[in-house]
Amino acid sequence: MQLIFFVCDKNGWSMNFRDDEGTVLGKFTEAKFFNEQFAPYENPTFNLFTAVFLVTLLPAAIIGAMKVLFSKKQTNHHAG
Repeated sequence: MQLIFFVCDKNGWSMNFRDDEGTVLGKFTEAKFFNEQFAPYENPTFNLFTAVFLVTLLPAAIIGAMKVLFSKKQTNHHAG
C-alpha cells in the first residue's frame, strides 16, 4: 500500500474522496501533526493512512518477530 501511496504522491495523483471538511477524517487530515510533524507524503490523507497502518500493523510484526526469534533460540538450545 505504501508503494501505491508513494507513486500516487510523486505523480500528483490523489484519491477521489468526497469533501472531507467537517468530517472526522477531515479533522484528522487537517491536524498539524499530519501536515507538519508526520508528513512522509504531501497528501495529508496518505499521511493519516500511513499512521493508522503503523499503529495497527507494526506491533503485530514486532510481536511475530519476537516469537520467531525466541522459538529459534529455544530450538537451538535443546538441539544439543
